[in-house]
Amino acid sequence: MNLCLLNNIFLAKIQFLFQHGLCIEKGMRLKMKGRVILLVIDGMGIGAMSDFVDKSANTLRSILNYNNDFHVINKLLLGQINNLYTKNIKYKRLNLGYVGADSLLGHMEMIGVEPVKKTTYICDFKKKIYEKFESKNNICDYGDFISLNGNKIIISNNIEGELGVGINVLGDLDKIRYEEVLKIGKLVSKISTAPRVLAMAANTIRQFELEKCIEERMSFDNDIVRGIVISKTGIYKRNYMVQNIINLGEKQENLINGFLKQGYEVSLIGKTADFFSTEYTHNFPEIDTNKIINRIEKIMNVQKNGFIYANIQEIDLAGHAQDVQKAYQILKIIDNEIIKIISCMNPKDIFIISADHGNDPNIGHSYHTREQVPLVMIGENLYDIKNERAYLNEIFNIISKNYIIK
Repeated sequence: MNLCLLNNIFLAKIQFLFQHGLCIEKGMRLKMKGRVILLVIDGMGIGAMSDFVDKSANTLRSILNYNNDFHVINKLLLGQINNLYTKNIKYKRLNLGYVGADSLLGHMEMIGVEPVKKTTYICDFKKKIYEKFESKNNICDYGDFISLNGNKIIISNNIEGELGVGINVLGDLDKIRYEEVLKIGKLVSKISTAPRVLAMAANTIRQFELEKCIEERMSFDNDIVRGIVISKTGIYKRNYMVQNIINLGEKQENLINGFLKQGYEVSLIGKTADFFSTEYTHNFPEIDTNKIINRIEKIMNVQKNGFIYANIQEIDLAGHAQDVQKAYQILKIIDNEIIKIISCMNPKDIFIISADHGNDPNIGHSYHTREQVPLVMIGENLYDIKNERAYLNEIFNIISKNYIIK
């Protein structure tokens, strides 16, 4: 989208909101004069939660042990700095309030959405897959995954996030266009009612390689769940593409709705555009870290109010791949480029940096790690966090109470 058109598009959207009775509830005060920029560094844990089995998990420490030649991001994430470029800084370690360690659940908690409680596995909807696809597709059931049309599409449990939350739909780009992968992913989302379907694709998907990457994990309910460990297949290096298809069921009030209902703009960048996009939000799905930071900067130059919610996911991908060098390289990019965001801040803006879970690249497996995450607030007028044991929903509390109160 041409960012010069954002203001005109926004005005059209606000007009639509007014026409449909969705905008500016009675009695709600337009309190905000600055912007809230929330940047989630996906997988950036800072130490194991007390209820996590592996107490050695610490994503940030693993990266810093590999190489600690950072300018400022290490100090920000550890709470070792009180001001930066004339801006004040406040810091808190946050606990995960949801069960497990999952990107969707983490992003839901921080904007005030109740985490999904249901679980979905491929065994729950295999019959529906046959009913939906058998007339047009050659279906093969390999037990741990289902193949459509001679391995053009592979459907399996996602076992690298929280078990039961995600289903993988993997397409071979040598055999099928990504648009078709997305179409099938949306059908799987509809028939499975899974909270999250990951529509992924890459070149050269080989069945025998997938079979070597099947592992099992035990859920919090002590169920044994088997699936393909995507990070071990090598597809991240073969023109990897991914889009999250979300099915949260009944709509809930959250920060995004709160800003929109008061007439403010909302921009979603990276994975957040997959998770929470609506017809009223500006949506910019991206994976590349440099592109995401540049996108935030460009949006800040034209969006003069409201909420900018962005996710950088490449450190999470490095954790899945157990590639500490790649994790370091991505954090180094953030370290070098974060000044772009800060330099675009207005006096009344607040810039928040946090994470959704951990993904320690030295832990010895490719699954998320349940870790505490940082809360870094940058701005001129910041609010104290009074809770001694704060959780990820503290982000929702800070923003909703101080920026979008009724």
